[in-house]
Amino acid sequence: MIQSAIFPRASPPPAWAEQLLDVFRRHQEEIRSVKAGRRLSSEQVLTLLSPDLESLGFMIEKVKHDEKAQAAAAAAGDGRQNVHFDVYQPAWLCCLAIEDGHDWADIGSAMDLVEPLLVSNADTLCLAVPLAQELAEGETHPRASEYERTSSLAEVVYGHSRVKLPKRLLLIGY
Repeated sequence: MIQSAIFPRASPPPAWAEQLLDVFRRHQEEIRSVKAGRRLSSEQVLTLLSPDLESLGFMIEKVKHDEKAQAAAAAAGDGRQNVHFDVYQPAWLCCLAIEDGHDWADIGSAMDLVEPLLVSNADTLCLAVPLAQELAEGETHPRASEYERTSSLAEVVYGHSRVKLPKRLLLIGY
């Protein structure tokens, strides 16, 4: 089941949010991260969603994806590293990032959250992360899912009343 949350919590979801969530719902069986023994990369998830996203007016920088994917694979050595995708819907002022869930919400990977927030002409970051719980290396009990950890991080970031962030976050769990 696809889950979602909007931040700041007091902010109403954008009018177009259901259209975007419907894309994830239509493909939930193909992309869901809780399937036993199967975990798609963020690039694979984007490939499955691309036709529907493009039909909604999203622009997908495919060449940039290939370059980033190659650089990430080379840097990781084993190819298991997050790859950030630039997916933008100009009429909605929305940037979409799909993460594959390999500790993306840890502070060392915070640039994956900060980079989309710096996109000019965007007022909403849509961030899609896996719902599945994983075993951390050397642990016997699953830790919170990327969705749960990202939601906690967003609560901290958007929970301050002293600072008004110019963007809202639509968090999508797949």
